Amino acid sequence: MSKRTIDIDRLEIRLTGISAQLARSAMSDLGSELIRKLASLPVTGNHNGTVRIGSIDSGKVHVPEGSTPADLRGAIAQRVTGSIQTKLESKSRRR
Repeated sequence: MSKRTIDIDRLEIRLTGISAQLARSAMSDLGSELIRKLASLPVTGNHNGTVRIGSIDSGKVHVPEGSTPADLRGAIAQRVTGSIQTKLESKSRRR
């Protein structure tokens, strides 16, 4: 069985224009959502070992007014997962 560990030194999530309650609710299960999305990524490059990522800044995520915590959480997880995938692919090409 292959094992890959991803260590991220810094993850920035800036939320503006939404209520504190929505932000707290959306963040409450973000880790689980990220794990689900990361597990579905295709494995590229070295299948084993630790991949270190210095920082991730996924930019702005726009959600429509009236979005639910699940909508916001999903949008953030999708953006962060995309950033992680890009970094993983970049590290695989350098080997």
